[in-house]
Amino acid sequence: MVLITVDTLRRDHLSCYGYKHRTTPFLDRLASDAVRFDRAYSTSSWTVPTIVSILTGLGTAEHGMRDGDSTETGRVIGQPVLGRELVLMPELLRDRGYQTLGLTANEHLQGELGFARGFDSYRCVGFEPGETLRDPLREIRREIDPARPYFLWVHYFDPHAPYDSNRPELRGYLDGALLGRVQSLATTEQFLALDLEKEPDALAYARASYDSDIRLVDGWIEALFDVLEIGRKDLVVVTADHGEEFYEHGGFGHGHTLFEEQLRVPLLVRLPGGSHAGETVGTRVSVMDVLPTILEVAGLEQPRHLQGRSLRPLIEHDGAEADRVIHASTARDSEIESLTIDRWKYIQPIGRPDEAMLFDLESSAGEGTNVIGTHPNEARVLRRALAHLNRNARGTRPAPQDMPFSPERLEAMRSLGYVR
Repeated sequence: MVLITVDTLRRDHLSCYGYKHRTTPFLDRLASDAVRFDRAYSTSSWTVPTIVSILTGLGTAEHGMRDGDSTETGRVIGQPVLGRELVLMPELLRDRGYQTLGLTANEHLQGELGFARGFDSYRCVGFEPGETLRDPLREIRREIDPARPYFLWVHYFDPHAPYDSNRPELRGYLDGALLGRVQSLATTEQFLALDLEKEPDALAYARASYDSDIRLVDGWIEALFDVLEIGRKDLVVVTADHGEEFYEHGGFGHGHTLFEEQLRVPLLVRLPGGSHAGETVGTRVSVMDVLPTILEVAGLEQPRHLQGRSLRPLIEHDGAEADRVIHASTARDSEIESLTIDRWKYIQPIGRPDEAMLFDLESSAGEGTNVIGTHPNEARVLRRALAHLNRNARGTRPAPQDMPFSPERLEAMRSLGYVR
């Protein structure tokens, strides 16, 4: 079985989700052989909290993982090591006889921070593009024991900024904007320095560059299937840790707000044998549901403490399933939380109640109009539900750890806008 997570991949920029550009030809083919979840949500708008939710089946309030930043001194600060009390997906599978292998491309997923736990083999290459994973994948192919079932997790860093726009696909994604206007955008800071509302060509360039990176990672995923000879007998899950904002709500990037463009992610589940191929599930689900789904499809017992629920009943149309209540958090010092119940989404900056917002996701305005003033009763219900969730969460916040970086790694992080 294979779990593929892609960094910074918003759902509505994939052609298999109806995007106007053909960004994901391989994932389009995979989706035709899989079950596509149309309303899947992450639990945060940056990598660590969401990945921990995927690996544990727990929400951010329950697993307590938060923070994580970088400084000019070359250290990750404020990111805890995964606590031993958190049982990870590879631990559960290894205990049940699976060979467990992990390959990740994000500095925040270093093995020293606890992400190697439960893996027979784990490699983290840092903030590197998919091309860097080719040789390690070949090594993994040689390591796989044909006498045992195996579990492989691969995390791709593309299409995280800085976007690589030097490909033929870029011109096709620009929709006529003048490519020559903005040719050298690279880091987050450079994008933020632009007033993109007054620079429509620059905004188009940013989106096109992002799309071209999605096209690139789609090719790397196809290469993974070829190298490992992944066939229809294998369970395959593809999802993302979070999305990306292009000034839909006045900002660029991710990690600091909880609007839909940062929380809605793709989720494809290809069952062994291609069962229910090409079907779409419209029920709202969470990335927390990945772990219990993998366990159930594999015929393994699920721990009782999981907050996620198996998606198998939705796939099998086994009775009516209500939309999941979605709780999300930025999980940072300037924390923002959101709670989505039915059609209502409530966003609350912690300690700043006057800045709370309420959105009707089923209205034509969506998240374009804050309706908290006209729907005070709905806002009150969600605010109380959010307070109740936090009061009853068992999660603790482990002590933050520092991790030193080499000068080369520090320079790479600076180019990505991580170093402050």
